[in-house]
Amino acid sequence: QQLYFILMFRPTLEGNTKAQMAKKSSTTLYWTTHKLLENQRMEDGFYDPGRGGDALPSLSKLLREPADSRREVILVDGDKDKELAKFLLEAKRAVSFETDNRERAKRLAQLVGRRLGGNRN
Repeated sequence: QQLYFILMFRPTLEGNTKAQMAKKSSTTLYWTTHKLLENQRMEDGFYDPGRGGDALPSLSKLLREPADSRREVILVDGDKDKELAKFLLEAKRAVSFETDNRERAKRLAQLVGRRLGGNRN
């Protein structure tokens, strides 16, 4: 996996900011392993193009393609998605006073559950 990561980014390392690399690395990590590390953030620009295919398609390519009901693409973009930005601010406020990690996780789970229409307990 490390070799795959290096090969994926070797041509684009120059000129990229650390934030751009973090976006690409979290997207690539999720594409290859179907999970993120416990300390890995999904920053703006993270995307999940769904499963299938031999290589991770670029975001620019996906954005040029017409919408397809057979393939759901998830894109994290707090700049353009005002509802996401609002929700993230609400989540930060909800846990800002909480010092216990278990309670923080519980509050976040409740907030996400309410947002998605699930069980509130």
